[in-house]
Amino acid sequence: MLQTDDKDRICTLSETTLNDGTLLICPCAREEFSPTDFHSATLVGNVIFIVGGLGYPEQRVEGRTPVFRLELETMVITPVEASGEAPGLIHRHSAELDADGCSIVIRGGELWLGPGRSMQENIDTWSLNVANGHWTRLSQLDWQRWTMLRVDRKPNRLWDLRQELCPTSASRTFSAQRSRHCNDSMQATGK
Repeated sequence: MLQTDDKDRICTLSETTLNDGTLLICPCAREEFSPTDFHSATLVGNVIFIVGGLGYPEQRVEGRTPVFRLELETMVITPVEASGEAPGLIHRHSAELDADGCSIVIRGGELWLGPGRSMQENIDTWSLNVANGHWTRLSQLDWQRWTMLRVDRKPNRLWDLRQELCPTSASRTFSAQRSRHCNDSMQATGK
C-alpha cells in the first residue's frame, strides 16, 4: 500500500516498462500525473518521455496528445507544452527514439475521437521533437475507412457470426470442403 504524508492527497502508482525492458515504478499525486493507461515511455538520455494514454473518460480531451517529461535524477514529472500537428488522444501505440536521438517516432495504436464515437486505428506515423515539443506528421495515408456501429452502441457480433459459419480446426486451417462452402456462402451474400 502506498502511503503519503497528506491523507487527503490521492496518489497514483505509475508502472512503466522502458524500451530496454527496465521496470520503473514511481508514486505521483493524481493532480501532477493522472493515470495514462496504454501510454508509451521512451528513454532519452536521463529523461523519460511519456506519450499518449487513454486515462479515465472524464479526463480525456478530444484531439489532445498528452506528453510528460520525467527527470530521472529528481523524479519530477512535468507536462510538455507541445505544438504542431499531433495525433490526438493516442494509446496502445509504439514509440521509439529516432536514430538522430532528437525525436520520438510514434506508430500504430488507436485514437480516441471523442465521446459517443468508436476508436480509430492510427495508420499514420508521427514524430515528436524532444528539444522543443513540436509534433510533425510523417505520413498522411488517405485510406477510406468504415466504422460499423449498432444503434444501441452494444458490440456488433459480426466476428462471432463469421466464426460460427466458418469455424477453423484446432490447427487453424480449413478443410478444403468447408473452405469452399464458406467462400461460396460469402460470395452468395456479397461479403
